[in-house]
Amino acid sequence: LILGATTHGGREATPPPVAFLKLCGDWVKSDLDCNRTQREIAEEFIRHCTPPDFEKRPGGTVFFRKLVDGFLNTSRTSDGLLAQLKALAKFNSTKVLDSIHAPTLVVHGTNDTVVPYPNGVSLANRIPNADLLEWETAGHFFWLHKPVEYVEF
Repeated sequence: LILGATTHGGREATPPPVAFLKLCGDWVKSDLDCNRTQREIAEEFIRHCTPPDFEKRPGGTVFFRKLVDGFLNTSRTSDGLLAQLKALAKFNSTKVLDSIHAPTLVVHGTNDTVVPYPNGVSLANRIPNADLLEWETAGHFFWLHKPVEYVEF
C-alpha cells in the first residue's frame, strides 16, 4: 500500500494553510460572484502543488500550462467543490489505521502546502509497520520535485 501526500483526517490532523482554504473558497464562488477567473485560481492552485522553482525549470513553463489546462478541462461545479470541501472536513480514518496489515509506504513532501507534512508523519506512526519516505522540500505533487528519482523509485 502506498499513500502519498494524504491525511487520516479528524481533529488530530494538521489542516491546510488558511491561504489554501481561501483559494478553495474562491474557486467555489468563482462561477458566482468572485472577481477572479477560473484560470487565475487554477494557476494559484497548481502553484500550491508544485515546487517553488517549477516554472523556472527546463520545460517548466510549458508543463505548468499543461497542468493548468488539464485542471480546467475537468468538470467542476460550485456545488461539487463545496461538497468535496465538506467531505474533507468530516473525513476521519484514525480509528481504522491500526487494522491495516499490508506493507505500507507513506510518501510525503516536507513543503506540502495542501496537505501539510505532519499528516504524513502521523499516518506512518499510526499504521503498524509503515515506513515514511520523506521528500525533503517537495510539495503536494511530490513526484514533480525530483521526477527522475521518482521514476527510479
